[in-house]
Amino acid sequence: MRVNGIILAGGRSSRMGRDKALLELGGRPILVHLIDRVGRLIGDQGRIAIACGSLERAGQYKRIYQEAQSAGSRSAEEILWVTDRNNGEGPLAGLHAALSVLPEGYAFTTACDMPFLSVSLFDRELKAAVRSGADAVHAHDQPLHALYHSRVAVRLGELLEREERRFMSALRMMRSELVEPCGEQERRAFMNMNTPVDYERLLSEME
Repeated sequence: MRVNGIILAGGRSSRMGRDKALLELGGRPILVHLIDRVGRLIGDQGRIAIACGSLERAGQYKRIYQEAQSAGSRSAEEILWVTDRNNGEGPLAGLHAALSVLPEGYAFTTACDMPFLSVSLFDRELKAAVRSGADAVHAHDQPLHALYHSRVAVRLGELLEREERRFMSALRMMRSELVEPCGEQERRAFMNMNTPVDYERLLSEME
């Protein structure tokens, strides 16, 4: 089953004080690192959409990716650099924008501040999606490192029209299948970086 990929990168990064997507990890921006990781997870047949928020940021991210991408990585033209219908509506708007342009089917969804992806957890989420056909496959109270089916884009659009922007509220309206993480490696997939302290801690752990 072909799976597409979404990276939510349109946030304000207010607590970090600078754009989280452009923080360096292993000498490259985290966004570039994640594009490669998501690409390996979903395989060559899947498309990747970056939910950038604004048109200005979409152009910036595309240029930075072109400068920092690895040999053999997807070209910037193969990636969908997506803008929100109304900028500033949060991650739910980014998910809606990305699902709206991707081919029909499931999309693995993560955020630019979640640098650790779990292959084993993704595999179990994918098996659960095939088995259940659910709208969303995710861990309890975790809306990301999850699979969403493109059919929920219409419902998300309706919620945004009603100015409902809470991710977990939207998730509770979907038919979900829960897959709980097993072991430290899978739980680490939900680690995110909100503050400079989080980022420094991550760097120290990687030394």
